[in-house]
Formats: sequence, C-alpha cells, structure tokens
Amino acid sequence: MMVTAAILVALGVSASTLDGACTDGQLQAYCENVAEVRGAEDLDHLLERPADAAACLIKQLHIVRTPVLKPEDRGRLRDDFRVIWSLRALRYMTHGKNFVASPGSAQLGVKRRQFLTKRSKEEVPFFAVWMSRDIIYVAPEAAQRSIIDQWKRWYEVEGHVYHYREATSYDDWYF
Repeated sequence: MMVTAAILVALGVSASTLDGACTDGQLQAYCENVAEVRGAEDLDHLLERPADAAACLIKQLHIVRTPVLKPEDRGRLRDDFRVIWSLRALRYMTHGKNFVASPGSAQLGVKRRQFLTKRSKEEVPFFAVWMSRDIIYVAPEAAQRSIIDQWKRWYEVEGHVYHYREATSYDDWYF
C-alpha cells in the first residue's frame, strides 16, 4: 500500500514532524556531532530510534558553499563536514538511499566534474569522494537545494513508516 502525505497528516505526521521528532537532547547532541564519526559502527546508535534520528539529520542539512572539502579543512569547515556526515548517516540508515539532481549550468571544473558526474552526466549526488585522498567534491548549490528538498519530502511521506536498516557496503553510504 502506498502511504500518502494525506494519510500521514491524518495520523498526525506532517512537515512539522521534522522539527518535533528531534526533541530528545541526547539524540540531538549525537546528530549534531555526527562529523566526529569515523566509521559505520559509530552510526549504529542511530538505528535505535531511526525515524527520530533521520529527522535530526535532515534538519541539519543546508547548502555547503565550499565546492571542495579536504581532510585538513575538517576543523575550519566543521559545519560543512557535519552536512556531509549527516547525509552519510542518512544513507547508512536507509540501506544506501541517495538522491540526485541536475547540476544545471554551473561550471564544475575538471576534477569536480569528473567525480560528480561519474555515474551520470545529467544528475549529480550532493557529494562525491576521491577515495584515495578522501577529498569531497560538493554539487552546485541548485543541485544541493533540490537534494535537501528531496530528503525532506521523503521524510514527510516515508520517514515514519520506512524500514530502516544499515547499508552493508561503504560504497552505499560513504562515497
């Protein structure tokens, strides 16, 4: 059965649920410090209350204005890394769910284009990683905005009824 937004509203689940679900202080603090995560085992805690965790993580998503994030920038650009790790955590909890969007007419540069358009020239993920260097290439702002909106819509419709389970491969959530 397809769960519609109207049914969820009738059950008391709405866009405001995104704000209301993230009321547990301990869970919220954990989500806010998601940038400190070092591996999948650090994300398992989120699966204890996955719908609430997803709400907290989605609430943290915003536009990242730095197009390339390098490991040495982790301290200086902590908030940007929090967005990336929030997306990684969401992908981990949803068995690799990932949204993509059109890159539009943005000029990406050679390396950024190479990594972001690896799977498709028409659509890009929020970020892509140069694995051997752990350098993160971030999508253009319009694509980021679209992907954030897709996560919010997904949560409104499926977030409370989704069968959360961890991704089994790093390829499904980290890169």
